[in-house]
Parts: sequence; C-alpha cells; structure tokens
Amino acid sequence: MKIKKGIVLCYLFLFSYYCVLSCKRQEENRNLKQVNFTICEEEKLPDELKELIEAKKEQPFQLTFKNSANLYIVVGYGEQPRGEYVAAVSELYETEKGIYVDTTLISISYVKNQKTGEPSTYPYVVIKCERTKKTVFFL
Repeated sequence: MKIKKGIVLCYLFLFSYYCVLSCKRQEENRNLKQVNFTICEEEKLPDELKELIEAKKEQPFQLTFKNSANLYIVVGYGEQPRGEYVAAVSELYETEKGIYVDTTLISISYVKNQKTGEPSTYPYVVIKCERTKKTVFFL
C-alpha cells in the first residue's frame, strides 16, 4: 500500500512541476517583442565587420558586432560544396532576458549546380537592428 501512495505522490509531484513550467513558458511567450531588423547586403557592411566575416567564413560561425548606432547579428554556415544557398532568418524576437535569433540554410538550386560543378559557397546572413545592451542568444 505504501508503494502505491509513493507512486501517486510521485505522479502528483511531476504533474505539478509540469504545470508550473507550462505556466512559466506561457508567461514568457506573452513577453515576446518583435525586433525591427533588415538583412544587410555585403556592400553596406562596416569594413571591420567584412574583415571578421572573411576571416571566419570557411567554418560555421555566429557573431555579434556593434557600432555607434547598430547591432549586427551574423550567422555563417561555413563552406558549402556546389549549389546556391541562402541563409534565412527563421525567428528574431526579444524578451526581458535578451534577443533570440534562429536562422536556417536553404538550398535553392542544388540539382542544377550539381551538374555544372560550380565552386563552393560560404553562405551567411547579416541582421542589422537597433543597438541594445541585451545579450544575443543563437537558437
């Protein structure tokens, strides 16, 4: 009989814990704010940022760069053999804790370029937004 009570109490504890976590997640989701941003073209990047990207582009990387007015969030996917790839922003939002960014790599013409043998590419995305003191978290 004691074993059954222990199991029931364990289930009640786990259920209570799940409910608390669920409520906390819902509260965090209500506090999400959209971040205004633009995708920066290479020609419009600060020279120092261009140099950083060039130095890191062969391997996957994530970095942030700030100047006097803007925050740049950069995600690179390293060397990609043959094909045209695009790095796209999946999510970008702000909470009390920081700014969260999620990107994805999309192959837009793999079949076409597989036959032509075009050289490797180094896809990356640069997100430009208003400067902030908040931490950037990469998802």
